[in-house]
Amino acid sequence: MNQAALRFDHDLACGVLVGAFEIPGMIVTVETVERVDPTTKKSDRTQDWLRTNDMLAILTREYGKVQLRVSNIIISPSTPPQHRAQLTKEREEATRQLNELREQVVCLLHSRRAYHRAKEQGVNILIHA
Repeated sequence: MNQAALRFDHDLACGVLVGAFEIPGMIVTVETVERVDPTTKKSDRTQDWLRTNDMLAILTREYGKVQLRVSNIIISPSTPPQHRAQLTKEREEATRQLNELREQVVCLLHSRRAYHRAKEQGVNILIHA
């Protein structure tokens, strides 16, 4: 896939954030989308890219928040057993939410024909639904 030929597509960026798509050279966070051309090493950054009144963006933003929460739940061997059980329960609940949000985003991506556009542009599809 030619990174230079790939123009910014909000829906594809949402798909990258939730792990449905992989676009080499594209790094997506809730705050920014950065694209690096592997040939020229030039980068392009888009700030505040998630639309405000768009259901796909709302679900994607929530996914990012829950993903951060999951990554911040750390259970170490020194964690007391009663606290470990609480943290495990929190992690399981957050993981369940993460999976539900991903399914909802994937469903919207299908309805908005993002999977079709992804195939046309040679994007790696990681989640087939």
